[in-house]
Amino acid sequence: MKVVFIDLPGPVKGFNSGLAYLAAIAKQNQATPLIIDLNNNPVKQQERINALKTLRADIIGISLKSHTLKSGLELAQQIAGWSAVLIAGGAEVTLEKEQFLRENPVFHYAFTGEAENSLPVFMKFLKGETTPDRVGRLCYRAQEEAGKIKSNSVELI
Repeated sequence: MKVVFIDLPGPVKGFNSGLAYLAAIAKQNQATPLIIDLNNNPVKQQERINALKTLRADIIGISLKSHTLKSGLELAQQIAGWSAVLIAGGAEVTLEKEQFLRENPVFHYAFTGEAENSLPVFMKFLKGETTPDRVGRLCYRAQEEAGKIKSNSVELI
């Protein structure tokens, strides 16, 4: 499974340790992770995004903060037609929860808060080994309830 995490350009530069943790967790669970750091390295941004399509990622996660929300939504629209499952995470999603997913149908799923414990279970869900209600911190559209948006419990790390 190929998992890509994207850190968007913003006014505050620095290492996104949350995405690094998620990449490590993905790797520990037999996935191939990649972080695209557009915040600290904005060179050839569009070329790097376009190259993602040939990578054929299974999951693309975008880290959203208040100041990156607009550019994150634009990027999500750009890659929405790809075969990857598109997930949102970050402070903006954590604040809005179900409302975020309701207002941004381009995303398939959203994580609220830290997803280090949830990511491996989410990957099992995508493989058909469990159900979405078992994935902590996950916001999703419930297929059995006409797309009602649900938010799973929050477990502390």
